[in-house]
Amino acid sequence: MKILPIKILLLVIFPSLIFAQGIETSPYSAFGLGEDKYEGPAGSLSMGGLNSIYWDNVHTNPSNPATYSFLSLTNFTFGGQGQVTNLKTASESEQNQEFGVNQLVIGIPMGKWGAAIGFMPISSTGYELTHSDKLTNPSLAVNHNELPYDGSYSNIYKFDGNGGMNRFFIGTSYSPFKGFSVGVNANYEFGNLNRSVRMITPLVYHDFDKDETTPSTVVFEGSMYGTKEVEALKIRDWSFLLGTIYTGDIKENLQFSVGATYGLGKKVDLDYSRYLYTFTLDGSSGREIPKDTLANYSGNYKLENIKLPANGSVGVSVGKYSKWMIGVNYEFQDANDLSFGNENYNVEYTQNKKYSIGGYITPKYNSLMSYLEKITYRAGFNYEEVGLKINGTDIVDYSVNFGLGLPMGNGASSINIGGSFGSRGTIEDGLIKEDYFTFFVSFSLSDKWFKKVKYN
Repeated sequence: MKILPIKILLLVIFPSLIFAQGIETSPYSAFGLGEDKYEGPAGSLSMGGLNSIYWDNVHTNPSNPATYSFLSLTNFTFGGQGQVTNLKTASESEQNQEFGVNQLVIGIPMGKWGAAIGFMPISSTGYELTHSDKLTNPSLAVNHNELPYDGSYSNIYKFDGNGGMNRFFIGTSYSPFKGFSVGVNANYEFGNLNRSVRMITPLVYHDFDKDETTPSTVVFEGSMYGTKEVEALKIRDWSFLLGTIYTGDIKENLQFSVGATYGLGKKVDLDYSRYLYTFTLDGSSGREIPKDTLANYSGNYKLENIKLPANGSVGVSVGKYSKWMIGVNYEFQDANDLSFGNENYNVEYTQNKKYSIGGYITPKYNSLMSYLEKITYRAGFNYEEVGLKINGTDIVDYSVNFGLGLPMGNGASSINIGGSFGSRGTIEDGLIKEDYFTFFVSFSLSDKWFKKVKYN
């Protein structure tokens, strides 16, 4: 019995996959390095993702390292993010939930310099899918008037995937003159991805009485062995993100900002293992009992076209500082080369493109009479071509975003809460549509942590 490589087989049969309970993220996380996670600050997410131009003097924005120079207080940010997703095909539906850490970041002002250090998840893989592939073998047919059998049977596949990528970064920026800054992040990206597919063929013939004329029962007896393929991928590598931003006055009480980032693409070495074996199932527990090894490989996986893709962003905003702002942002990421040959089948990796528009309004940030006037109200919208074309259909993602910045103490620290309603994919062409609600909470604590103490 032969089994196709995991990703190839998954792509070929994607139109007829059935959801299973306990999916952690998304069926689309089966491709590339998994489903991308939002990497920017909560305030930017509430406005649709204005990552290249989001800045102020009390929040750290690791999506554009040039903004560190604008900090006036040391800032510590930590938060979590969750998502409820309804998944639908033309005939099936299911709901799943997930929640996890969004980021841990410290930003430090140093005069014309600024610095930041932090950790965040950048992608995740989590799916559990089942597929039944009906076949017919005429040699198995039984020509009997009372119980004829055409020789049809099913191969049953179960797909599992888990893991994800994380980023530890350290960055710095420098402002040579007022309003202008450049910066760089050194990103150490690491993670493990595990994927497997199990194939079994149930029993497929009729059981007759001894005289071979009267059928007694219908049983299944296709193959006494199942086949399982397990892949594990480990990545440990550095990447770099460059950023620049300029902010100035259009006229009195009206400012503008222009920002841009560029992440360098680079070749990467992967620790890769693949294990293919046959097994039987324990009759009472259903536990797999391994039998024969068909293939076993582990080592350093090198191909000339395997690299982390280049990415970048550019944005512009106008507004009145601490009062209101509206901006637009464009992000891109080159086609994912970590495809391992899938481009020859139902999937094509294309450039990821994301368009965002959003803004905020703070009625009166220093109000002494009304707390509601001190709250920052944010909203935005984004549209994203996620960089996947499956069965000839581009997968797109769009969402409406909103949030609140709730000041604490003297107003320098805040709790940022918000959410987004969005949709990804389609039920056309045998694909999967995901309607989701994302919610998040982030604590941003700012103060002068480093003070010179004088003694008389």
